[in-house]
Amino acid sequence: MLRISLALAALLVIAVAPFVVTDPYFQQVMVIFGIYAIFAVALDILFGFLGVHSFGHAAFFGGGAYVCGILMETYGVSFGLALVAATLFSAVLGFLIAIPALRMRGIYFAITTLFCAEVVRLVVTNVPDVTRGVMGLTTPMPSFPGVPYGYETAVFYYITFAILVLACLLLERFRVSPLGRSFIAIRENEQLAASVGVPVFRIKFYAFGVSGGLAGLAGAIYAPFIGIISPDLLSPTYSAMGMLMVVVGGFGTIYGAIFGAFMFSVVTEFFRAAAELRMIIFSGILIVAIIFMPRGVLTPLVEYLRRPSGKDKAGLVTRDEAA
Repeated sequence: MLRISLALAALLVIAVAPFVVTDPYFQQVMVIFGIYAIFAVALDILFGFLGVHSFGHAAFFGGGAYVCGILMETYGVSFGLALVAATLFSAVLGFLIAIPALRMRGIYFAITTLFCAEVVRLVVTNVPDVTRGVMGLTTPMPSFPGVPYGYETAVFYYITFAILVLACLLLERFRVSPLGRSFIAIRENEQLAASVGVPVFRIKFYAFGVSGGLAGLAGAIYAPFIGIISPDLLSPTYSAMGMLMVVVGGFGTIYGAIFGAFMFSVVTEFFRAAAELRMIIFSGILIVAIIFMPRGVLTPLVEYLRRPSGKDKAGLVTRDEAA
């Protein structure tokens, strides 16, 4: 009941937030938070569920943004179709990067993903006829039928959080499925999982595609909302930012990734008045969180909420309840 109550409370807050706080700046910050949360959840599929350290997820995020921007700006494709195309493109890109990367181990795997992301960034930078190179690509704000002028941000808000909620629900169901348990087995001991018949390479391969597609979807929402994108979206900075979101919030918990995105997007706005000092202050908070809560801020809370109450996994009454 506690888990259901918290979930319903979160959905209620998401639904009424734009009506309670009508400040456009607040709504814009919340949309950015939702986009970063989708990106962090996508990265958590690899890092949290599989224990795979990918430093190239900026390629999926930026790739999705560029595909969406190019289709809308150059070819006049609708926003909905551009989202689908960007998601599919990033998923295919994830499969392609997985082929060489999954043949590596340890630091070599991380370097391979970073190298592939840099290749994508160089390609985007050096085809100015298509991407406008370092000048940046302008992306038009989509028109939503029946939505009055000035309410586009609210529509982006609901689209972003609807996708985030759906992704979290699907991943939570996946986590307790047999395939989800295979993911956890690979994370804990890959050799042991392979010895009992778990198809390690195939699972990692598919996970790369799903994770890449979800990250590309986040980038596709980001492009028209911000209005201009540059090759910096594909830089290692965005990959590192996603990793920090997952680490700070708690990897493998889904909701920890969302909390990390909240820290990076919303909490930093409270320090904007400090100008140059705000990133120093925020970095100090992150360091303290990582030192004293190495498993993430939300990991203990999520584990407590997931703990069965009253009956154990076999459905038997616990000793405390019997007493």
